[in-house]
Amino acid sequence: MNLGNYPQKSDGRYLLKKPDFEVIGQDVLNRFRPENLIRPMPLDIDGMMYNDLNLDILSMFISQDGSLLGMIAFDDCEWEVYTGNGRRTQAIPMGTVVIDSSLSGPEQRPRCRFTKAHEASHWILHRSYHSPDKRTYNFRPAPECIACRQDNIERYRWNYGLSRTEDEWAEWQADSLAAVLLMPKEVFSEKALSLMRSHGIYQSFLLIGERLTESRDVIDELAKTFEVSRRAAQIRMLHLGLIRQSL
Repeated sequence: MNLGNYPQKSDGRYLLKKPDFEVIGQDVLNRFRPENLIRPMPLDIDGMMYNDLNLDILSMFISQDGSLLGMIAFDDCEWEVYTGNGRRTQAIPMGTVVIDSSLSGPEQRPRCRFTKAHEASHWILHRSYHSPDKRTYNFRPAPECIACRQDNIERYRWNYGLSRTEDEWAEWQADSLAAVLLMPKEVFSEKALSLMRSHGIYQSFLLIGERLTESRDVIDELAKTFEVSRRAAQIRMLHLGLIRQSL
């Protein structure tokens, strides 16, 4: 994707604000999956990764304690993976997303889909980071890879007001774009308002602590419609002002 209109730091990292992700996400969907901007439906994230972004997807245990949910290789690299026979070094080709095997199974599908969108967002936003001599920018913890911790995916707040590391900025960017790709602003908001009305809520937002049963049903139905976790749907509603603390 061409992000040339956005300012960059001297090392090539893009300086992006929250509204920018809505624009970038809409551009990505308009180019590859325009139907998701028209109707409330799950994004075919696997199809977009395979066919549109030319990414491969593997499933392996990439951490012993389950702390890592996904990773993406910007260049050929090696990673220590875990099997029933212990651990071994696995070659990870450039353009490969590895999803931790703990996210296998139907009950983990919503979280798995968000993790895939998070890793795809790294590819969209961060592949073009370059050093002055045009070498691909290197990330930690492995020089050619980004590995994403469980507590860096589907987060509501990112230590607002505190200084972030460069890696934390990258994670925040990927999380923000993933939410937009899976839950586009216009169709998500329209579906949310429609569900509110169907449950007898005629204001344009849910109030925290009020009409708990109806609010829970709205969030659950949104999560089902877009095939995301309940947490992801709730966070998206909060960020769009569809859930508020008070009038």
